[in-house]
Amino acid sequence: PEAGLIIHEGKLWGTTPLGGANNFGVIYNWNITTGTYTKVHDFNGTQGANPRSPLEVIGNKLWGNTNAGGTNDLGTVFTINDDESAFTMVHSFNGGDGQNPININLIEINGKVWGSTDQGGSISPGVIFSIDTTTMVFTKEYEFDASGDDEWWEPYGSLTLSNGKIWGTA
Repeated sequence: PEAGLIIHEGKLWGTTPLGGANNFGVIYNWNITTGTYTKVHDFNGTQGANPRSPLEVIGNKLWGNTNAGGTNDLGTVFTINDDESAFTMVHSFNGGDGQNPININLIEINGKVWGSTDQGGSISPGVIFSIDTTTMVFTKEYEFDASGDDEWWEPYGSLTLSNGKIWGTA
């Protein structure tokens, strides 16, 4: 496993970037009380592959992203219910809207999940995106532009909320 673990409902949840039935990684949990390991989901490539970021609990769902796989093999954003059912690929990156997220925490702010990619956009320096948690509509909110002195590219890390602003590093 490359991504950290989270604790939710008495279980440690995590992902592996490889392994599982298709060698594209898995979502798993470990019940702290019973000591039981459960493989919850095998990635198959078409709905994502190689998750390398931690899961995040938002409502009764765990949200995450994959570094590869999806329609364009550029990564995905997904959800799975915390009762271990209903895996859903929410978004498949196409390059212009971001690609290959890695080590990116997703955060929830006012009904939207926010994240970033360290690649993609029109000149490929990365993007900030949001997904409405009700409609599941994806929006590219901001595209990094490495051409200016006040900006950089490849936001490799997590976003955080402080004083009403989203902060990150590039």
